[in-house]
Amino acid sequence: MRRAIAAIKRYAGRWSRRYQLRQSLYEMDTRLVEKDIGLPHGSLAEEAHKPFWRE
Repeated sequence: MRRAIAAIKRYAGRWSRRYQLRQSLYEMDTRLVEKDIGLPHGSLAEEAHKPFWRE
């Protein structure tokens, strides 16, 4: 039972971090950030729109 609770807490922590990151990306001007760091157009927007449970 303890292992199950620990696993649930790990998943909840990961999902929470992903959700927060994706919310931050969603609020940014992703085109400017992509241009600044040299990422392909649309890559950050694609990441921002993923559900929190997907890697």
